[in-house]
Amino acid sequence: TIVDAKGIDRVLQVTSGNVMISGLKITGGAIELNDGESSSGGLRNMGNTTLSNVAVSGNTTWGDGGGINNGNGGTLTITDSVISGNTSNSAAGGIENGGSLTIERSRIEGNEAFVGGGIDHYAGTLTITDSTVLSNHASGAFGGGGGIQNGGNAVLVITGSTIADNSSVADGAGLKSRDNSTATITNS
Repeated sequence: TIVDAKGIDRVLQVTSGNVMISGLKITGGAIELNDGESSSGGLRNMGNTTLSNVAVSGNTTWGDGGGINNGNGGTLTITDSVISGNTSNSAAGGIENGGSLTIERSRIEGNEAFVGGGIDHYAGTLTITDSTVLSNHASGAFGGGGGIQNGGNAVLVITGSTIADNSSVADGAGLKSRDNSTATITNS
């Protein structure tokens, strides 16, 4: 099943509650700068959401999180899914995280943003297990974090995963960890 916003607006928004999305392609979302709330063309989450066997691709935003924005207070679990080909003119081509995010057996691939091409993790917790962060790009001269940018007071845990072939105009092609953030990487 495909849900295509055809460049008109964001595809999906979860403001609260428990939501399970499975076997779906989220595509064609586009948020312009003057739309008031400019984050995420694909999915904006502020609830407790699970994505299973979902493709989030071909979405764009002038704000943060071209594919997905998991906002402060949001809880998002992504399993057996692909986040690819999303863009942001700000942070996080693939996923912007300020809440609690768990990624398992999934691919974050071919996304682009000014900073945090694949994932921009600025607060909360991010756990990546048995997943791949591949061929993402951070295009900003002062940005960085082609694959993943980990900043603020964020906590990042990566286990059994691959971070490869990402690029950045600035520093941290694969991973940039800054500020008071912590990163623990095991068997990756």
